[in-house]
Amino acid sequence: MGNIISFKEIFNNSIFRTPDYQRGYSWTQKELDDLWADLTNTHLHKNSYHFTGILTLNTFNSSDLKSIKEEDFNIVNNKLILNGLEFNTFNLVDGQQRLTTILILLSRLIQKIKNTANQLQYSRKYFFVNEDGINKYIFGYHIDVPSHNFLIRDIFEDPSYSPEKTETLYTHNLLFAKKYFEEKLKDFSQNEIQDMITKITDRLLFSILNLSESENTDLDISMIFETLNFRGKQLSGLERFKNRVMYLLSKQQINQSLIISRRKKTKFNRCCLL
Repeated sequence: MGNIISFKEIFNNSIFRTPDYQRGYSWTQKELDDLWADLTNTHLHKNSYHFTGILTLNTFNSSDLKSIKEEDFNIVNNKLILNGLEFNTFNLVDGQQRLTTILILLSRLIQKIKNTANQLQYSRKYFFVNEDGINKYIFGYHIDVPSHNFLIRDIFEDPSYSPEKTETLYTHNLLFAKKYFEEKLKDFSQNEIQDMITKITDRLLFSILNLSESENTDLDISMIFETLNFRGKQLSGLERFKNRVMYLLSKQQINQSLIISRRKKTKFNRCCLL
């Protein structure tokens, strides 16, 4: 990945997960209004762009690979393989609020496209890779986080995922964002939908910071997460405490066995979707 890239370049042969030491989705109407204003003020006819922010990434470790394998991803020699191609795998240390919100909006735009072939083309670029009749999602939470199934089934509307029985403030916020954008887009014409998609995919720019590229350093990812500046609600004291505890637990072998045990209990009642 280069230093400054467009939204569509983020998803080139890459898989993203939000780790369990991260807080869940926390954007409210204020942050959604800000993003909508940014997009409204990005004018295609003026060839304008919008710098959206920094995405801070960390390459999957062995535990993360075990986690995503529970989603039926194929892991060969510590590499994720889809349809014979190797994909990069990243945890989102910072920027998941922005990226999640943009994907929610993009999912609502794609849902309104009348041309089903175009719908599928966009879906397979930004949401899932279909392998052996199963949609394997490019973006999400690690499988043991309650928001994961909710995001895929209820927000991205994939009925092959099991319903999430655990409701949280974060799942409520995800649903609020979905309804917010549905209301904004209800009177959009097909041309306006296409223009908004172009704004998102081509005109939103990001800076990429890959912490794994810092060699010979012992980075404390949770502390980096706490101190990074980003648009959105500031972390509360409780969220900082939770973040730190979850990160430290994730480093303990005994906790890994508990996490893996829970992951095995999660069932994906997949149907074969093309």
